[in-house]
Amino acid sequence: MKIFVIGEIRGAYRTKNLLHTLIDNKKISCRYNSFYVPQSGIKRFIYKLFLFPGEFFDLLRSDVVFVAAMQHDNKLIKTAHFLKKRIITDFYISFYDTEVNDRKICRKDSKRARMLRNCDRYALQNSDTLLFLNSSEARLFCSAVDVDVKSINAKVIPLCIDEKEPVKLDYFTGKRDVLNLCWTGTYIPLQGLEKIIKAMKILKQKKVGCHLYIWGDTDEKAKPYSDMIDEYDLNDMITVHNEWGNVDKWKSFIVDTCDVSMGIFGDSDKARTVLANKVVDGAAFRSPVVTAESDGLYEYFDGKNDLFAVHNTPEAIADEIEKISMMSYDQINEHVDRSYGIYKNNFTYSSYRDTIYKLIGLE
Repeated sequence: MKIFVIGEIRGAYRTKNLLHTLIDNKKISCRYNSFYVPQSGIKRFIYKLFLFPGEFFDLLRSDVVFVAAMQHDNKLIKTAHFLKKRIITDFYISFYDTEVNDRKICRKDSKRARMLRNCDRYALQNSDTLLFLNSSEARLFCSAVDVDVKSINAKVIPLCIDEKEPVKLDYFTGKRDVLNLCWTGTYIPLQGLEKIIKAMKILKQKKVGCHLYIWGDTDEKAKPYSDMIDEYDLNDMITVHNEWGNVDKWKSFIVDTCDVSMGIFGDSDKARTVLANKVVDGAAFRSPVVTAESDGLYEYFDGKNDLFAVHNTPEAIADEIEKISMMSYDQINEHVDRSYGIYKNNFTYSSYRDTIYKLIGLE
């Protein structure tokens, strides 16, 4: 079977696992090209003259065209559709919903919003199979651009999260008196970091011994939150590390430091729908996880006996952390074991690989 993968590696976590899966199977001949088209100048001329013909030939020879995560804005999908290729699109995000509804960086009536909407709709309506992380996201992304989810061939392939060394949980084993909370992210509205900071203010007033570690990406994006920390006089309870990209250092830090992983607490429809990577990361680390309730989360977890799912208010977050701070190691371990079991059954590479093979007919 000849499979051609369209897309440069944005959203590399998922695309890396896709390529690994396809290349490892001897029954599959996998070709991968970025199809990145320079916008202007000599590079665009060189691309059209020398690179595009070879890429087009690979596309022409393929049995299946796989559109990688966050790549359905690629114009070559139209070429694949014209050639009547079987198109599988990993619909990892809706570009329209992300920019218009969630991040609110362009207006609904703007030219860019119309372009993003058309891009999403074309992929949804012209792919033979569409992959989603869960059924809740399939419904949300389709409704955002007025496509009937029943009209598409939607399949669920959950997040694929690497196995990780378990956290030490020093607070719960009695080696530390302060409960360490850890949050990782890129400061986007979906993540609701401001709710966690406000919860820390409440916990300080209640004299709950805890400390929040924020692992973000840039000082510039962190500034509004750093200002909030200063305003609430929480520098003694919150530490910010902006070292996003140093994965090995991050993993070691989480293993040595983290007692509770913090999830997302945003207010958008997307935040109330998705199951975030950081939540499953926490389960993979065998850490207790506190996160806001969401439809996607409840497709896999019950939010009571595994993860700690709460309303996305500072008060609810603070109350849950205070309760967790009073739990024994055995009580915490029961939650952790259940969460980790769900992770093993649904979110590992082996689970992802087997589902992809079944999808393309190589069981």
